[in-house]
Amino acid sequence: MTTKIENFNIVYDLCLEKIISVYDQEIFEKKENKIKQHLPKLELQKNPQEVPKEQFPCLVSIVRGQNRRIRTKKSRSNKFKSSRNLFYSDEIPIFFGTGWNPDRVMRNVPLYLSEEEIKEILHSQDYSFLPENLVRTLEKGLLRTSGVKQTDYSVLMSSTEEKYPEGRTGILLYKEKPVRVTINGKEFLVEIKGVGCPDGNNERTNAMSRSDYFGQGRERYGSLDQSEGMREFENLELQRKTSTFEAGEAIRVAACFVYKNNVDYGVTSDRQDQAYVIRLTPSNVRSSFRNNSVFPKLSKVRLEKLARSVGKHYAELAKLEEIILHSNIQPENLVWTGKSYVLTDFADCRRLKEIKDPHNFLEKVLEKIREVPGITESEANMFYSTIAEELGVNWDQSTGYKGFITSVWGEFFAPKVYAQRKGRSTPARKQVSAAKSLLKNRYVDKKDLPYLFIEGAKRFLEEEIDLLQHISTPEAQESLEIAKARIDYLTTQTEDNKDIKEKFEKDPDSYYQLFFLPYMNKECRGKK
Repeated sequence: MTTKIENFNIVYDLCLEKIISVYDQEIFEKKENKIKQHLPKLELQKNPQEVPKEQFPCLVSIVRGQNRRIRTKKSRSNKFKSSRNLFYSDEIPIFFGTGWNPDRVMRNVPLYLSEEEIKEILHSQDYSFLPENLVRTLEKGLLRTSGVKQTDYSVLMSSTEEKYPEGRTGILLYKEKPVRVTINGKEFLVEIKGVGCPDGNNERTNAMSRSDYFGQGRERYGSLDQSEGMREFENLELQRKTSTFEAGEAIRVAACFVYKNNVDYGVTSDRQDQAYVIRLTPSNVRSSFRNNSVFPKLSKVRLEKLARSVGKHYAELAKLEEIILHSNIQPENLVWTGKSYVLTDFADCRRLKEIKDPHNFLEKVLEKIREVPGITESEANMFYSTIAEELGVNWDQSTGYKGFITSVWGEFFAPKVYAQRKGRSTPARKQVSAAKSLLKNRYVDKKDLPYLFIEGAKRFLEEEIDLLQHISTPEAQESLEIAKARIDYLTTQTEDNKDIKEKFEKDPDSYYQLFFLPYMNKECRGKK
């Protein structure tokens, strides 16, 4: 049985098809309005899954030109691919698939004034550059995607073509034209992250899975969790101190709105209040976009430009006092500015002090530059050498990628990690807590406990040795020798663990004294 809404759509579509076949465009528009007047007025869904069909040629690409002004490009097709080379390493498992859908469409999605309950608003100094009519609109509510409830605003967004289309970011349009701001003579586009679903259905309770270096999370479709939004705002503000930002090439942030979540998506543990981030960007074109004539081809010259500019940007963030490291430099997170490429999606950035194993982090993250379509060994090495030069690190290219990681870790990052961790006992105490927890668990075989403790202690010591071997101070070298001695001792206990077993069962805290490094606490110095 069809609903009133479905009957409305069927009759309406048939009428339009008949008119188009007989009249020209001008007559068609008059007849369309006449039909609307005679059709029954029905209450439409708040967020239907259908959005207006694109009219071709349609707007697809918006990029700042050489004259510092925004230029738009239309295409006869809104379809394209967002490509990543996910097979650059033999270590990457592919038997379960890549989990990446490259097929995209560029959609112009209507926006309506939502009634979200705003809980907090963060403004940057760039908020003052936004057009007055937009500011007045945002004072009334957030502009979010909708199938029918339209305003003069819409958003041009990249979306997958699936039952539940993915996409949450787009360029703001006003009466079909990009909303732009001018800062220091350069035009920027207004971009909204967390604007809503491409199909306008923002009430979907299904959760979307997102994965990164730090694990996998479940998020609301078309939205941005509060923690992500706040992190994006803070990191974009911190990068104001970089030369890429000062040159007017970097992504900027104008505001972050935090609003109450009213959708029971996923399971209870997934749910957070949501964020809505307004950014300023020179372009909507990512380095992964291809298979549409309006997108620039990644020629060798352009790939070299990408390697240098992104390498420079990454190093600039690492040289900040706060030491920011981007965790996801895959090609969809690299934006073409019309002059160079820069990093975006700063919710994926972390401060060095927040990263548990920074050596492993650098090794896993920086090789992702190889996901850029068409990149060769030459351009990848150019990216690595740019980072090394910017950080003041000596790298012999003949040592390859592993040699690069060893160099930047040992000469630049290890001393900073040492300085941050000195005097802190957090890693050791976490091991002690784990030991205590296991001892209290009646379901764990007591015979296995000493082995687990030994392996945990060895792993912690190995990480500290990797750090301390790059620090030349007498204190660090003393700690290094103690750590090596403890590794040797623990190795002998793997087969015959009577000694450690007695210590664990008598007093779990003795485990802490066993491997706690003295450089973290001067009172412990000399204890073995």
